[in-house]
Formats: sequence, C-alpha cells, structure tokens
Amino acid sequence: MQSSVDNEPNNKPPSKWRVGRLLAASVSLLLIGMIAACSLGPPKIIIDDPSIERHITTVSDSGIKLGYLQSGQPGSTRVIFVHGTPGDASNWYTWLKNVPRDREYFAVDRPGFGTTEPRGAYTALDTQAAALLPLLKAEHSGPTLLVGHSLGGPIIAAAAAKYPELIDGIIIAAGALDPGQEDVWFLQHLGNTWLLSWMLPNELDHANKELIGLEDELDILAPKLAGIQMPITIVHGTNDELVPYANVAYMQEHFKAAAPLSLMKVEGGDHFLPWNGIEIINHAIDQMIVELDQEPATPK
Repeated sequence: MQSSVDNEPNNKPPSKWRVGRLLAASVSLLLIGMIAACSLGPPKIIIDDPSIERHITTVSDSGIKLGYLQSGQPGSTRVIFVHGTPGDASNWYTWLKNVPRDREYFAVDRPGFGTTEPRGAYTALDTQAAALLPLLKAEHSGPTLLVGHSLGGPIIAAAAAKYPELIDGIIIAAGALDPGQEDVWFLQHLGNTWLLSWMLPNELDHANKELIGLEDELDILAPKLAGIQMPITIVHGTNDELVPYANVAYMQEHFKAAAPLSLMKVEGGDHFLPWNGIEIINHAIDQMIVELDQEPATPK
C-alpha cells in the first residue's frame, strides 16, 4: 500500500532555472517576431541563376571578407545594392536577374549577414560603409551609384560622406536616418543580454544589436550629411510603418549640399520598396545615370 505522501500531488513550484528558461524562450520568440517584422520582404532565395555570380573579397583594413552577388556587364556603369536589417544580398535577386544593358549590378551581404565573415555584429555605420571599399575601388567605366534600403540608407550616406571621390550618387529607399524616429523597446534590451542573445538566431541577434545602436550612430552621422555634394534621391512610402515618412523631412533638412536632392514620394507605399517599388527605384536609377552622363566623366 502506497503511503499518503506518495499520493499527494506535487505542488512544488518550478525551479528558478526552469522559470528562467521559459522566460528566456518566451522573450526570444517575442523578439524573433518583433525583429522579423522589420525584415525586408520575402524569405531568402536560393541563387541558382547562372548569370548571377557569387564572390568573396577581403577588406584589407578590417579583415572583413565581403560576400556579394554580381551580374551584368563587367566594367560598365556600376550600381551597388545595400540591404537593411536583417537581410542579405538575395533581397535584390529580382534586380540581379534583370540588369539593363551596359550596367553591372552588385548586391552585398553586409557585415554580420549572409556569407560575409566574420559573423559578428557590426553596429558602426562607418565600418559597414568601409566594407564596400573593394567594390568602390574596382576600375570601371561610367558612374558608381549606391542604393540602400532601410538601414542600408544611412550606411550608403556614411559611405558618401567618407568616400565622395569613389561614389557619384546615392538612392535612399525607405531610409532610416532621423535619430528622433528611433525607438528601442525594453524587450530589445532584454534580448541583448547574454542568455537571450545566445538563444536568438545569428541574423536576428545582429539585427537587434544594430537597431539598439542605431540612434547613437545616426547622431554621429548627422553632422556629416551637410557635406555630401553628390546627387541624392530619396524614395519613401507615405504609409511606411517601420521607417516613418517623417524621415524625409529630416533628410531634406540635412542634405544641404546635395546636387541635386530629389524626392520620389510613393503615395500609399509601405516599407518593402525593393519588392513592390521596383519601377520607381528603377526610374530613380535611370534618371540619376542620365543626369550624370551629362557631366564630364571621371575615371574610377
């Protein structure tokens, strides 16, 4: 006969470790959902088109091995696409499959994402900009344009400020440049603690660290914007809920020396312009190339 003690239900509370694990798992799931809401559209795409080549090159000063995709006519007018956070080069797959004649398109895996190594988080905008140097320095004919989406926007602005002699114009699509528009949630800080950070997938952990540090990085970038003297085109949707349209006014105020500064306002447009705003971004690229073609060519 069993004792009455054996038949009693186990009313002991779960151990602190078990509670901690449950809390960590719950917060991690919330963080994954929250950061994934900022992701840049469709899931990753397997690159199986033979016209699109994958390369890795070393950025000598930092030791970063930059992974990127390339298609189009080598040595011609160069357009470099920079994704937001999280994301990778495959975000621009449709663009790489449809390169206009006499152009060469590149899409990079930013440091911290895709095939680029090391796989740590790189939150400094200047570090992200410096990773583009191998592509900026390569010899070619025609201008070099940068197209940056979301967090890619401030990265290409940082590149334009840092390497004006290597870049002819930038196109900022749904760019997050206004530090006053950056709000970091408590859960993001919680997710940046060692345990929860360890539990997150690498790309979401890196994205979280980038978003936490973005306001400070934008404050550092702000005084440099007035010195950018190349053509700048802003493309932004009025219904962008992830990077508010209010960023446009900030850019118009700070890009004082841009020559010229153009705005393509996408009425009713959302944040996902690389997928549903292809026509208008293509128009921005075409227009900028036409304008640059009217200027004396500068060897790269």
